Amino acid sequence: MAEAIAQDAVDIVRADVSWKPGVTGALKVAHLAEAHGLRCEIHTAMGPMDMANLHVACAIKNCEYFELLVPEEKFTFPLNHSYPIDDTGTIRVPETPGIGAEFDWDAIDDTCIDYQIQEG
Repeated sequence: MAEAIAQDAVDIVRADVSWKPGVTGALKVAHLAEAHGLRCEIHTAMGPMDMANLHVACAIKNCEYFELLVPEEKFTFPLNHSYPIDDTGTIRVPETPGIGAEFDWDAIDDTCIDYQIQEG
C-alpha cells in the first residue's frame, strides 16, 4: 500500500481490520493515505469485524462511506442486534461497551457442526 501511494499509482485506498493487521493496521493505512491527500474507504468484513471497521471509519477524517453487503440478513454474523442504521441510512457507532458486537450464542450453537473445548 505504501509503495502504491508513493508511486502515485492510486487515487484512493481501502482498508479493513480483517485483512490489515487489525484496528491499528487499518488506522495506519488511513493515516498514510490522509498524509498524501487520499481518501481511505473502509471495506466490509461481516459481523463483529464490521463493527470494528465502523469504529475505524468514524475515527478517521478521510473516509466518506461505510460499506455493508446487502441484503444485510444474508451476510450478518449471528449477533443479537442489527447494524445501528437509522431510517435515513446513517450508521452510528454503538454506545455499548467494547465495539458494540453482542454475539447470538444460541444461533451460533444451532449452526455449529462440531467444536472442541481446549483446557488451559
